[in-house]
Amino acid sequence: MYFGKSQQVKRSFTPQILDKGGAAFAGDIEPFGFGQVHLYRTGRTSSGLYVALRIFRTELYNDWTLCSQIKWFENYCLNAEELDAEGKEVPGFCIGVICDRRAGIFTEDMTAGGSQDLEHPADEAFAYVGPDRRVVYLDIDPVFREKKVESLKYFSLGKMFRLSQGTRV
Repeated sequence: MYFGKSQQVKRSFTPQILDKGGAAFAGDIEPFGFGQVHLYRTGRTSSGLYVALRIFRTELYNDWTLCSQIKWFENYCLNAEELDAEGKEVPGFCIGVICDRRAGIFTEDMTAGGSQDLEHPADEAFAYVGPDRRVVYLDIDPVFREKKVESLKYFSLGKMFRLSQGTRV
């Protein structure tokens, strides 16, 4: 269900989102979130959802292979899928993206383009979002729950985006 919803959202991506994604990979725009990953606001889908790009900070993970990055982010998406099935709130979608030798995921910008507050308590997998302080699970990489990734779902051909030197595929 979560995967299918993610693929529906993928179809509503605008060229501007993909262009900003490429600019984020190139380091041409500023991130809004810090930690082991950087988060970049990349726009809104044609249906109005806010989109963020989650990629590794190069200064921390520059020596990771593309395969290692893909498995890490695939694990994140599988955790989101599992938590969603458990009835917990997570970003509304995950879509794999590769740009040259780096991987990341497009996911829902839970700050709604910076219009909602987000408080992330230290060492917690969740954050409090918006004026009603909804609990949303955001920090759900393999440290949260590690899965053995044997096949790719969110990064399989045709299900992800590939960005390369300004060209979308």
